[in-house]
Amino acid sequence: MLFRSYVATNSATVSTTFQQALVQNLPTNRDISAAILMAPTVHPTGPSGGYTIAGSMSFQNLFMVNGVTINENLRGQPNVLYIEDAVQETTVSSGGVSAEFGRFTGGVVNVITKSGGNNFSGSYRSTLNNDKWRRLTPFEDKSIANDPAHKDTRLNDVVPTHEYTLGGPVMRDMPWFFTPGRLHTQAQRNSLVITNIPDDFRNPTRSEEHTSVVQSLAYLVCRLLLEKK
Repeated sequence: MLFRSYVATNSATVSTTFQQALVQNLPTNRDISAAILMAPTVHPTGPSGGYTIAGSMSFQNLFMVNGVTINENLRGQPNVLYIEDAVQETTVSSGGVSAEFGRFTGGVVNVITKSGGNNFSGSYRSTLNNDKWRRLTPFEDKSIANDPAHKDTRLNDVVPTHEYTLGGPVMRDMPWFFTPGRLHTQAQRNSLVITNIPDDFRNPTRSEEHTSVVQSLAYLVCRLLLEKK
């Protein structure tokens, strides 16, 4: 089931859970923003499009990945510290949230990542992006038309992004592993305020996650303790 909406009789929390498979099949982005904006009481009305949940200020929400806070310190918005293909589900809680979380007066967003198991599984995705494929907003069109010195800063450069996930067992019914990664190049064009001289910037970056290794070690310790008992 890709979407869960139910009434829990043993909890007063108002929450919505979105499976990543649902988000990937919809004509929207695959990041955390897509799942957050589908939840009720969520609006991107804060500064720079920040999220307000249940009428709170945009900096009063709590964003987590596997229970670990990923809020940035300036506006309280989530840092991008995960690979989209490694996400299992996203839960948005907007009311009746337990005080155990703390550090929020709005809503709580928790992203759960995938984990390994007894079967090997993986995925690979290659994406091509070009800033020139982006359509200018009416404000940008008007600014360029009224000011000949105001140049189009879109960079006509195809930028590839490679993403992978891989998980499986180290031994059957024993520790497992799951590791995703991304290799991409950041490309953008800036211009000086006075001279309007364009400056192109390219920076190859790589990011990896090994979240399930810790889960596997915790599982192994608990299993050994139970066997000793």
